[in-house]
Amino acid sequence: MAFVQKTWKNRISQYPNRRTINDGNVTKVVTVGRDEGTVTEAGDAFSAANMNDLESRIATAIGGTQGSLTAGENIDITADVISVTDVMTANDAHTLWNNA
Repeated sequence: MAFVQKTWKNRISQYPNRRTINDGNVTKVVTVGRDEGTVTEAGDAFSAANMNDLESRIATAIGGTQGSLTAGENIDITADVISVTDVMTANDAHTLWNNA
């Protein structure tokens, strides 16, 4: 299965913190706030920009936005990118691989 690059978008809504609670008898709409406690590791934000950067780096690493090679196409790749089903040939210096 070939890699298909996706364009991520940030979710935007009118009331991102609003939730509906239904206890079986009464339905209430409430607004909730984050209360994470002490942050011990800030980490990376999950955002469209970060996800699009990741998609781009994956596409570049596998040699194109669709993750597949066209017969006769010459690209620079690393050995761990070659699939066991690919038939690859190298030039004399073994620096350029060609999908046969």
